[in-house]
Amino acid sequence: TVEGSSNQITLEDGRTWVITVFREIALRKHEREALLGQARRWQKAIEASGDGLWDWNLDTQEVYFSDTWKRMLGFGPEDISAHIDEWKTRIHPDDREHALEAIRRHLAGETDTYRCEHRVRCRDGSYKWILDCGSVVERTPEGRPRRMIGTHKDLTEARTIQQKLAESEEKFHQAFHHAPLIMVVTNLADGRILEANAWAQRVSGIEPAEGLGRSVVELGWFTEADRMKLVGLLHSQGRVIDLEMTGRTRTGTVVNCLVNCQLVVIGGEQRVITTLQDITAR
Repeated sequence: TVEGSSNQITLEDGRTWVITVFREIALRKHEREALLGQARRWQKAIEASGDGLWDWNLDTQEVYFSDTWKRMLGFGPEDISAHIDEWKTRIHPDDREHALEAIRRHLAGETDTYRCEHRVRCRDGSYKWILDCGSVVERTPEGRPRRMIGTHKDLTEARTIQQKLAESEEKFHQAFHHAPLIMVVTNLADGRILEANAWAQRVSGIEPAEGLGRSVVELGWFTEADRMKLVGLLHSQGRVIDLEMTGRTRTGTVVNCLVNCQLVVIGGEQRVITTLQDITAR
């Protein structure tokens, strides 16, 4: 396949010539089709992941927002116009400066990619946490950004889980450190103490720097036989409830304890949360 272009010129002697140039376009057409097919496959892959897609023309300020991008915020395909303000005006007021600064820095060439977590207003007035990522893919001959593409990922559920985990961790921290009984976190394999609350330090007479990293057997709290008894129960039941045992303080004082243990996984490692209640006076 070829394409041609013609120009008519008139010479000084009055003769007229028509100059026609023919170009082979089959290869160029094939390259365009290949690029178009690649772009379509890329878009389908993005859409299948559940992420929204955007394509921003910085010369006209027009933006292509994919249907998934719109649906993520509760809008239909025809509910949002193709303009950058559709995104800018929906950014949460507390996040707007941060998000726009991240865009500015990338357009100025200060960052390799644009990446920003911020809240975007939905159709019903609620906000969703969005991970917005993109990069400049086309520049003018002078180096000015001309086109930028990117994705929107909904982080709302992940953010909610993180918040709940943080709240749970804070509640555990408060309960652990202020409980009026001995509480320790130990390593299941060797009984090393990883964390001890203030009451444990008070009763045992051992400072944190001295006790952490050492096992309950090394500190003389329990014998190895006692520890292995607890380990066996944890392996078979996952927990120990109200088990009466005899332990010793740093000074050698014998203490009768009511022991409760719970096997947990922290950071991929098996740990034991243990509470010891002094019942010697009973």
